[in-house]
Amino acid sequence: MLAPLLFNLYISDLSEALDEVSSHAPSLRNQTVSNLLYADDLLLLAQTPIGLQRMLTRLASYTAENRLEINLKKTKVIPFQKRLSSTCRWWLDGKRVDEVSSYRYLGVILDSRASFKLHKESMSGKSSALSFAFAALVKKVNSPNMNHILEVMKHKLLPTIAYGSEIMLEGISSYIETLRIRSYKRVMQVPKSSSPAQLRLEFGLPKQYLVGQGSFTKFCSKSGMQMMTP
Repeated sequence: MLAPLLFNLYISDLSEALDEVSSHAPSLRNQTVSNLLYADDLLLLAQTPIGLQRMLTRLASYTAENRLEINLKKTKVIPFQKRLSSTCRWWLDGKRVDEVSSYRYLGVILDSRASFKLHKESMSGKSSALSFAFAALVKKVNSPNMNHILEVMKHKLLPTIAYGSEIMLEGISSYIETLRIRSYKRVMQVPKSSSPAQLRLEFGLPKQYLVGQGSFTKFCSKSGMQMMTP
């Protein structure tokens, strides 16, 4: 288990190296943020194309100096704007970096409009898969204990469909609650026409309140480009 720690120590000066260049980085709560590091994932932020390219160039020199390699297949650039740029070209150590309209970063699907549309579709798919799996399991068990089923769903379903909701737009709570109620109806074999209030009353389900602050969307409105690389 020492490998992750040793790697983090080895690249501990990477963030400082990236801060050496004029990257036109955005600010979050009066703090300039040009890069984010998590394990072996790196995210670069810049408000201008030239700022991002400067960081890519500095990243290339840093990796060469420290004998590191970057996986270009997983390295992408996302412009946070209505349309993908058709004029900008991105280069890392003389190699072309692709520009995309969406990217999965730490389990959250980001898109160029910061709408989280694709991530919400993924959440819907996961909730359906889980509910069908639970429903099939319930059918196999003779006289299933509903309290046990509710407890398992509580600890499995909500964390799965609510993942990343903290950075999404306000109103995400109602969407997640819709997915949750739909899943419970399927597992408990409750008619689709039943109201959420009836379902909560019948099974003692508390209403879930999740507040999406939309901080990521507000942040992206100030940051022109985002680049991810493992």
